[in-house]
Amino acid sequence: MMNEQFEGMMNPFNYQHSSSIAHLVVSIILAIIVSRVLSHLVRSVLGDADQAKRWVRRAVIAVWVIFALDWVGALDSVLDVLESLSIPIGMHHVTVLRIVQGVLLVVLVSMGSLWFSRRVEKRVMGLTSIDTSLRVIVAKVVQGLLITMAALVTLPVLGIDTTFLSVIGGALGVGLGFGLQKIASNYVSGFIILLDRSVRLDDLISVDGRKGVVTQMEARYAVLRNPDGTDTVVPNENFVTGMVVNHTLNDRMGSINVSLWLAHDADLRKAIAVLTPLPLLHPDVLSEPHAPAVQVQQVTEVGIEIQLSWWMRDLALVNPGLRPQILLESIEALREAGIPFAKRPEFLIRN
Repeated sequence: MMNEQFEGMMNPFNYQHSSSIAHLVVSIILAIIVSRVLSHLVRSVLGDADQAKRWVRRAVIAVWVIFALDWVGALDSVLDVLESLSIPIGMHHVTVLRIVQGVLLVVLVSMGSLWFSRRVEKRVMGLTSIDTSLRVIVAKVVQGLLITMAALVTLPVLGIDTTFLSVIGGALGVGLGFGLQKIASNYVSGFIILLDRSVRLDDLISVDGRKGVVTQMEARYAVLRNPDGTDTVVPNENFVTGMVVNHTLNDRMGSINVSLWLAHDADLRKAIAVLTPLPLLHPDVLSEPHAPAVQVQQVTEVGIEIQLSWWMRDLALVNPGLRPQILLESIEALREAGIPFAKRPEFLIRN
């Protein structure tokens, strides 16, 4: 009889003791899981820098503090205190607990979306069959869409009315409309250029002070290969609204010239006889239908300007070093012939 009474008195204690141990084990397991998940998210978003380590440490401490408060039974009291405190915002009062919950929700959703976007970015950047710039654009668009979706999901949960987003979206759309005018104009100009064929691939053109061969034509821009080997990206709008010189539009043949200044007492006929055959020493220079020629351009107090010109079959295929080479050969030939060059007169410099 006494044994039955003792067992009856001990059974509730054993049950409560077992439930407390189970609660403790479950709480520890949940705290470990949440800590690991938060650590992984923070490291995925921020990397392995010192800042990421500090935020991981803070997140783990916060999780274990919440676990400790729940274990000692003080978590409900802390939540009641936060619920009783309110902050006036406009015509409404928002409790501190609601603010804390909103901040935590925004942080978690944002970190989750950033983590997922990073995973998608790695997958997209690994697709070598797609152009690098296109891969970057796709990754950035996916990241922006995920963050936008996270914001749209989070705001209603926080009790924030999302109707104001329509007003902001309308204003943003108007702003983007004005900002995208140039982009739309470049795309339309690209179609105009392709239709009227005023600028074509392999054309030698001069635009905005740049001279080069068109090596690439895209929907928004064209690429010019400059004589020094660099590339210039020119928006298509410049070809439609600006002044463009197409050196190979109707005929790919064209002339190249160099200018030299001779003294007033120089023998011009001898200089012409010396310079005229020089360009023909290069196989790319045409002898027909336009042979190399030397012309007198002007006579000034400095001297007499003469111009040596020659024709090429395709200006777009001219070696950039040809003109400097012929100019050097011309100077050497004139010096060997004893033809004097012009000298700059001395100018009086006054203070």
